[in-house]
Amino acid sequence: MNKRRENMLISLDEIITSISRIGDKVTELDHDGRWRSNNSIWSELADDLACRLSIKNTICIRKYIYSTWKRKSSTLRSRFISHKLDKKTTTNLQPLFSVPSYQKICTRSKCKTSSNTNCGIGEPQKRLIEFSYEEWRCMYKKDNNSHCMDKSWTDAFYDKLVDYKLVTCSLVFIKSILRKKDSRKYNTSLFQCYGRCPYPGCTLTVYMFMAKPIVVGHNVSFWVQIEGTQQHTDQSISIGRPMKGIRRKKMAKAAMDHGILKTYENNLLNADENLLRCNNYTQVPSMDVLKTAVKEQANSMRLDADMFTEIKILLLSMFESDTTSKIENK
Repeated sequence: MNKRRENMLISLDEIITSISRIGDKVTELDHDGRWRSNNSIWSELADDLACRLSIKNTICIRKYIYSTWKRKSSTLRSRFISHKLDKKTTTNLQPLFSVPSYQKICTRSKCKTSSNTNCGIGEPQKRLIEFSYEEWRCMYKKDNNSHCMDKSWTDAFYDKLVDYKLVTCSLVFIKSILRKKDSRKYNTSLFQCYGRCPYPGCTLTVYMFMAKPIVVGHNVSFWVQIEGTQQHTDQSISIGRPMKGIRRKKMAKAAMDHGILKTYENNLLNADENLLRCNNYTQVPSMDVLKTAVKEQANSMRLDADMFTEIKILLLSMFESDTTSKIENK
């Protein structure tokens, strides 16, 4: 017997009889949609019908009973339950003027901004800095085939931030993005970089990106967005950017000419007080760093001197061993 034939054998009166036998459980029919389960109330109705009719408790029978109960055009449900199916509950809505307005909750603390710290963290600070065209050309290297940023760009960007008195932290640039040379994404900044403070507990971060396209002979502008709070409370911790590149060579040459101690004293006297107040000794490299830089500079100069000596010895040996060639000023 097919499924349609089984459903036709079930009359509406038989279903009414089965539902009347479950008593108070009739209210559960509106909320129980588990007609596929053998442990549902729909299965109880199917078992009752199977005892009186030549049908079995199958999923098709349970679905037929469920559909008959839920069908809006059927009078089956109205015989047992008077209220409408899926009746929407009415709520008493208060007028708008009686509903109190919500107050904005401040989730971050605020403090006064001092002369050497950046304590306001409600909105990220945004400032504009400028590089001269000559400064930019020293950092940005470009030829017909490629372009790149010189290794000294990190020191140049940091010194510019210090000159504009925007940061007193010892920044570490953790990421930089240089747009591809032949890229047509002109809305994307040519160069952008991210930096953060390595001081433990300090949450200050810096994001820099080019403000407008480069024009030959004009200054190059960068937007600086500063977020987070500067926190340099532990006086026992000192930080500083590594001394490298051209700055390291100049410092080593000054130490060789005037002495390591004298160079250290000059650096300490000429350093920015705001940086020193925040335990930032970027402008004052330690004595050990100066000694190492002097040693490296001396070794490089010694290598050049050794090469010059070897070449001179080679030339002298050639002059002494050559007896046939006519060499002037022998």
